[in-house]
Amino acid sequence: MKKLTALFMGCMMITASLASCGDSDDGDSKSSKKKSDPLAGSWKMEDEESGMELVMVFDDGKMDMEMDLSPALKFEGEDFILSGENVGSDYVSFEDDNLVVDLQGMEVVNMKCEEKTGDNYDGTYTDLGGLMFDSLGEEMGEEMMDYAKVRIEDGSFILQFNDVCDYEIEDDDTVMLKNPPATLVGEDGKTESEMTYKVDGDKLDLTSEDGETETLTKVK
Repeated sequence: MKKLTALFMGCMMITASLASCGDSDDGDSKSSKKKSDPLAGSWKMEDEESGMELVMVFDDGKMDMEMDLSPALKFEGEDFILSGENVGSDYVSFEDDNLVVDLQGMEVVNMKCEEKTGDNYDGTYTDLGGLMFDSLGEEMGEEMMDYAKVRIEDGSFILQFNDVCDYEIEDDDTVMLKNPPATLVGEDGKTESEMTYKVDGDKLDLTSEDGETETLTKVK
């Protein structure tokens, strides 16, 4: 379980670098911003060590996030795969739309199927619980988990954060992130955060106020 927690830290550190908040409306036209939005689309960052991917989705002033946790855990058919090791199906149960993985009394995953989309366990899940999600909630804050769902599809295990925050393009190289969960505001209690951006083809550089730059690749 320590390994799983360590893998999650990459997502947490990236998310924390986007700390921002604050309601604001300057009255600009939404349609004009959408047409001139250089960030629109999905941008991927990959952790080379763990193989996990984080995707940030910018769409008409709303930002979502997805993290592919498949290198750490996933399902192949009815078998549960943990860190590349097939632990089989004996520890997995699906009753009353609840998918539970219990390894010798240690409940790793417990979540509710919101919508079945395919064979075996493919679908969308809410009410995320179990050791994995409890640990993630302790690190990121329970409020952040209010945004979270899991999507299982074709052997992938995707953690989704919908409507993480609003964003607004300020000028040719500045974006303001707004209304994130309070747990992402940061220890100094800042009420808004400004980031600079640079788009070069399919590459996006995002630089936080403390000067840290992350490079993402456009996927669609």
